Amino acid sequence: MSNVFDEKVNELLKLDPRELANRLATVELQLEAIDPMTKFIIQNLYKPWRFVLRNNQPMVGILLNASFEPAEFIIWREEDIRDYSKKKIKHEKKYTKVKPGYLTYMDVIEYEEEKEWIEKY
Repeated sequence: MSNVFDEKVNELLKLDPRELANRLATVELQLEAIDPMTKFIIQNLYKPWRFVLRNNQPMVGILLNASFEPAEFIIWREEDIRDYSKKKIKHEKKYTKVKPGYLTYMDVIEYEEEKEWIEKY
């Protein structure tokens, strides 16, 4: 564990201070966005933990990893809402909560570019 940590520290020391600050800000904002129990587990990775099994047997060791399943996704989005009776379009900016069970597919959009529409015959 110590070698991995030391290697990561040395890798980060080579970065430009602005890039390092950007990475740290990203990680801190990501931690703020998760629920308190998940945050507690993440902040205490690589530390000694004591677990007590159902049969009251203690298990002590270093927590190396944990798997999580999201309860919901909170998405910031923009959408045009068409009111056909009034012939108006409202542009909404809103948060939407979605349970994972309602999803069939997910994308992470890394890059987007508008291109010219070309009609093909």
